[in-house]
Amino acid sequence: MVLADDALALGSFVVAAVATAIAFVTLAWSRSEHVEFLKRLRARARFEIVLTPVNALPAVDSEDPMAIMAGVGVPFEQLFQVGISNIGDGAAGPTTVNVVVPSSGPLGRRLWWCDGRGFTRAGAPPMLDTSEPMGANGVIVPARWIDVVLPRVGTRSPVLLFFKVAFSSADVEVTIRVKAQCDELPDDLFEVAEDFVLKIHDRLPPYELRARP
Repeated sequence: MVLADDALALGSFVVAAVATAIAFVTLAWSRSEHVEFLKRLRARARFEIVLTPVNALPAVDSEDPMAIMAGVGVPFEQLFQVGISNIGDGAAGPTTVNVVVPSSGPLGRRLWWCDGRGFTRAGAPPMLDTSEPMGANGVIVPARWIDVVLPRVGTRSPVLLFFKVAFSSADVEVTIRVKAQCDELPDDLFEVAEDFVLKIHDRLPPYELRARP
């Protein structure tokens, strides 16, 4: 009888120990899941934007990637590549990318989305007019812009976009603004905007900033 009681007590102890272990593991797992949930909830996207002229003739004696050469009195079209990198700790959902340039001349400066070879993208959103503080000291100037919505911007590799701008024979320095906006940015940040200044130099010596025709 004593042996039976001892066996029953031992069995109860084992059951209690197993139940305690299961409860401990469940609690640890739940805590781990909660921590991971909070980590995902607090994750934010952070964008880094790079603009590069494609197949342009670099300006002589200049290390500025936005300094290129063109002929005097010659209008031209230039292809650009935009790289949108997400350097944050969370993926971005639908992301709107805008490209804005100041208008110039009676017809205004033109810009449009392309593929990597410079061919116009079928069905791409058209160019629209806007007003933004793009001039010196924040002066609002007439401008043109194009936009596109990216379905997702992950954290592993940048998203590449291409567009063209038509420059007039009188263009010397032109500001190009690229903006990216999504819901996953930090709460105090509505969008990321970067200004790039294309500097057009003469193709002939002394290779200074382009002379007006």
